[in-house]
Amino acid sequence: MLFEEMGNSAEYLDHCLEYALICLKGDVAERIAAEVEFREYVEMTEMNGELPQAEKCLRNLGADYFVRAALSVIYAEKELKEKTSILSLVKELLLFENSSSAEMFVTARLYEDRFKILFPEISFSSNPIKEELIMDEELKDILSGIENERGRFELYEPEEGFELKKYLEKSYIRTVNIEKNRSGIPFIYGEEGVGKRDILKAAAVKNGRATLAAAIKDKKDLTADEIIRQLLYAYRICILFDYSLAVTGFDRLESNNVTLVSNWLKYEASERIEHIYILSDSDTGLKNIEGLISVEIRTPDSKTREEEWKRLLKDEKIDEAISINNLAETFILTPGKIQNALEEAKRNTEEGEVISKSGLYEACYSQISGNLSEHASRIDVTFGWDDLILKDKQKEVIADICSAVRYKGKVMNDWNFKKVLPYGAGISCLFAGPPGTGKTMSAQVIAKELSMELYRVDMSKVMDKYVGETEKNIKAIFDEASKMSCILFFDEADAIFNKRLEASGANERFANIESSLLLQCIEDFRGIAILATNNQGSIDNAFLRRFKFYLKFTEPDEDERLRIWEKVFPQESPLSDEIDFREFAHVFEFTGAFIKNVALQSAFMAAAESSEIDGKTIVKAAKREMEKTGRMFNWSNLGSLERFVR
Repeated sequence: MLFEEMGNSAEYLDHCLEYALICLKGDVAERIAAEVEFREYVEMTEMNGELPQAEKCLRNLGADYFVRAALSVIYAEKELKEKTSILSLVKELLLFENSSSAEMFVTARLYEDRFKILFPEISFSSNPIKEELIMDEELKDILSGIENERGRFELYEPEEGFELKKYLEKSYIRTVNIEKNRSGIPFIYGEEGVGKRDILKAAAVKNGRATLAAAIKDKKDLTADEIIRQLLYAYRICILFDYSLAVTGFDRLESNNVTLVSNWLKYEASERIEHIYILSDSDTGLKNIEGLISVEIRTPDSKTREEEWKRLLKDEKIDEAISINNLAETFILTPGKIQNALEEAKRNTEEGEVISKSGLYEACYSQISGNLSEHASRIDVTFGWDDLILKDKQKEVIADICSAVRYKGKVMNDWNFKKVLPYGAGISCLFAGPPGTGKTMSAQVIAKELSMELYRVDMSKVMDKYVGETEKNIKAIFDEASKMSCILFFDEADAIFNKRLEASGANERFANIESSLLLQCIEDFRGIAILATNNQGSIDNAFLRRFKFYLKFTEPDEDERLRIWEKVFPQESPLSDEIDFREFAHVFEFTGAFIKNVALQSAFMAAAESSEIDGKTIVKAAKREMEKTGRMFNWSNLGSLERFVR
C-alpha cells in the first residue's frame, strides 16, 4: 500500500490518490462511482475517529470530495515525491502538465479564492492558474498536527455548563448585539483580569466553536503590513479549524497602525472568519476608530469583589484579623488580580501557617499598577494610636473615619445606601490647624489602622503658573490614585485656597476652577482623600460642606505637651535623671513637631559631647530652634529652668 510512512494517514492518502486519478482520467460513470466509494470511506473513517486532521481542515474550507483528495495529495507530495509513477501522474495532471481541457476544468477548482490561504504564491499572482500549487511548511505543520496551535495561542473551547459571572452579563449582551447587527467588530476593553476572556468563553458556547486568541507583538519600526503578517498564521488556523478569532494587544499599536490593522480585520479577515473580537486593557488611542464598536468591562463593585474573595478564601487558612468586607472595599481589584494576589500570598506563607493580614495586603498592593511618583511621595507609616496625643474628641473623629472605611460596604451595599447616595461614596476629610499639631501623624494613624499606603501630595508643587496645567496635574493625580487603593494626603492645601482668595479679575476665574476641580475630584474619588490646611480662615462654609469629615487641630495644652515630651525620647537615649518634663511642658508652649525637633537637636548636641541629654542641652536646643524659626521668647520667664542656663 502507498504512503506507509504516513502512519494512520496512509490508508486515507491511498484512497485520495486513487480517487483523484479517476476524477482526472476516468469517464463520468467512473467518476460518480469513485465519489460514492470515497464518500462512504470518509464517513466510515470519521465514525471510527480515524479521520486525519488535514481532511477535517479542508472540509472547513468548503472543499468538495475531489478538492479534498487532490489537496491531500499535494500536502503529502514532499514526503512521497517520486515514490510511484501514479503519484507523478496525478501531480502532473493537477499542475496542468499535459492535461486535456476536461482535466483542466476539473482541476481549476483548486484555484478558487477560498483555497488561496493554502498557497501563498497564487494569492499575489496576476495569473494564478500558471502558478504551481505548493504548500508552505508552516501550513503543512498545521494540517499534520505537528504545530500545536494551543501552544502558540490561547484557545477557548465551548465549556459545557459554563456560567458567566453576573457583572459581565451587560457587556456580553452588548457584544452579542454587535455581532447580531453586524455593525462592526466588538472592541472589548477593561483592566487586566476584569473578565475579557470570560466573554470569549461565553461567546464560544453561544457560537458553538472555539475562539483563538492571538497577541500582537508590536515594535515601533513595524509597518501595518508586517503586523498583519503576524496575524496571518492565526487567521489561517481559524479558517482551517473553524475557530473564531480574538486579537489582543491592540493598545500596544502605534496610532498610525491601528486603523490599517482594524480595517484588515473588518474588511478582509471577517470575510472568512465569522466571529472576530478585539481585546485591550484600555481604550487609550482606540476611541472612535471606524469599524470598532466599544464594549467596556468595568472593574466590579465592592459587593462583587467581596463575593469573589469569599469564594477564593473559603478553603484557605487566614488570619482572623482579615475582614473580607474591608479587603473588598480597600482594594479595587479585578477578579483576575484578586486570584493573583491570593496565589502570591500563599507562596509567601510557610506550609501549614495561616495567611497573615500583612502578607495578603502586601500581595494585593503588588497587583496595583498606578504610579504617583511624579506628583506625590509615599510616606512610611510608623505611627499608631499610642503615638497620637490629641484630645478625646479629635481621636473620636479619627476613629469615625476608620469606621466609615471599614463599614462602607455594609452601609452602601447591604443597607443599600448607594440607592440614595449613588455618587461621592469616597471618604473626604479636611484637617485644619497650625503647623506641627498632628495633621500628618493623624493621617499615618489612619493608614496604619486600615493597612493602607499613604501618599503625600505637596499642593505647592501641583500648582502651575501656566493656565490649565494645574487642572491637568490634579486630574493625573486622581487618575493614578484610583488604581492604587491608597490614602491621598494633600499637604499645604493653603496654596490652592489662598490663590482663590487672593485672585482678582481674570485670574479669579482660573483660581476658582482649580479649587472647584480639586474638590470635585476628591468627592468622586473612591478611596480616602485628606486635605490639610494651616489656615482655617481660608476655608469657607460652602467648602466645608463638601467634606464628610472635618477635624480641627489646636496647639497642645500643657498636659498634652507633657505627654509629648515624655514620649519623644526613646528608652535607649541617655537622659539625665535631673530632667522633669513637666517643667518644659509648662515653660515652652511648643507644638508636637517643634518638641520633636528640639529633642533631636539636643540628642545630636549630647552625642557630639559624649554626654547625657540633660536639661541644659535641651534648653540650648530649644533656644536654637526658636532662633531658627524666628520665634520670640522672653528668656527671663524660664522659671525653674533658669538653673540650666547659669
